Amino acid sequence: MKTLRLVDLHGNRSSYELCLPDGMACWQVQSLRDYLALAPSVARERGFMAEPPGRLRHETLRRLVAHPSSAFHRPVQFVQDGVLLDDFGIIDLRDAETELLLERDETASPGNPRSVSLAECNRRAFKGAAAEVVRCVDALFDFETHRIEDRGGRRMGSLSELYEGFAGLLDEANQLRFLFRVAEVVHSHPFENISKMVEGVPFCSGWEMWGRMQQGGGGICAEKTGALKFICDVLGVPTFYAAGSQYTIPDDYELQLKRYIASEGDAPQPVWIQHLLLGFKIGGREYLADVSNGNLPLLFLAGADMHRYLAAGYRARMVYHVEHMNLRRVSNWAGDALLTLCEFHVPDLHFQYIFDQALGLHISPKAYVGAFFDYGGIRTARYQGHYTALADALRLPCPRFIREGNLQSVPDEALRETLFRVLVALREHYANPHYTGDFTFVVQPLGGRSVPPRISRAVRGYLWNRTEHEGV
Repeated sequence: MKTLRLVDLHGNRSSYELCLPDGMACWQVQSLRDYLALAPSVARERGFMAEPPGRLRHETLRRLVAHPSSAFHRPVQFVQDGVLLDDFGIIDLRDAETELLLERDETASPGNPRSVSLAECNRRAFKGAAAEVVRCVDALFDFETHRIEDRGGRRMGSLSELYEGFAGLLDEANQLRFLFRVAEVVHSHPFENISKMVEGVPFCSGWEMWGRMQQGGGGICAEKTGALKFICDVLGVPTFYAAGSQYTIPDDYELQLKRYIASEGDAPQPVWIQHLLLGFKIGGREYLADVSNGNLPLLFLAGADMHRYLAAGYRARMVYHVEHMNLRRVSNWAGDALLTLCEFHVPDLHFQYIFDQALGLHISPKAYVGAFFDYGGIRTARYQGHYTALADALRLPCPRFIREGNLQSVPDEALRETLFRVLVALREHYANPHYTGDFTFVVQPLGGRSVPPRISRAVRGYLWNRTEHEGV
């Protein structure tokens, strides 16, 4: 099979792939557009020979090309070997690997940013990759242990039985049990940037996250919120967002965000949002969930508990520092817009998470794995002294510093292999051509004490009579 690699030069510079038959020597641009407008199964029925290597990733490409305004983009154009191809242009596919660049049509309107609906995008993506999503969710949910029954007492065994008529099939208790289990699954996966770094994907959509989690990976808070939001939208469950920031979120935040997006980044950026939570509504009652993980507990609150939490905010310690987060409910459009901006408009966002925001590569109750720019000599010694001092102030064990020269000293083979893959990816993908140094990892033991979940008592009564969940 041949490979067609599509590289988005705008937005976040992501890349996508299509597999093509060896005998396919060319492809008209309009035919490519027609193909991307169709779900893969429908495209195959209509005679298209291209196949995506990953169905979930392919749905993100389809959103960008077939529905660019939903990603706050102008229509996509295709460029090969420096030549802009119109719809009648021919893509040369004679080589085993072909690169096609995605540009933007600056003469066309970007569309109305106020009309963007992530729920619509999620439902369209599910329709295009339903079998893959069902396989991933079913594998993680464990319907055998976590009993879900319809209104007639019949046991449910798959997401495929639920996504059409969720509210009609299940009573309020079983709807709540199902969504609690989904939140629990998302939270149980690691808070990490390793998989993004290795895969070269700056930010994952909600549907892509289910594929990543099924393979053992995880993500950061916004990606995990997107994963929970995706399932809610597929099931038709109404949702809402709560945003968190160390700064005060102004009353006109949504207006500022709309101006910023409408200006295509020229207007001043709104206040920095550092955290995003998802709420949903079942049977007239609202629930709020935080599925981030790291060392943040699973949060599942209702009623007065939820309102107190939103009013008070919370103190968040990711690793070395504690920050007080102000929380505020924001509109569905604003939450959708924040996730869309992260996914399509911030180049090298994974590097910002790793370095600028100091979230590193992995955070769990057991350990923090970070990375720093290793220039060598005295600057490296200062970095090591900085991390050692932070650990000493918190009475944590001294961190280990792992670089290429001592990588073989890591006793855990899986960790050693993971760090090597990340080091290769950092060297390959870090985009600053002026940086000539290398990268060093910081491995900081954190003691292994997990934070118990915070779940409203009104919720715990529905949860399979389990006693391990802490109430609030």
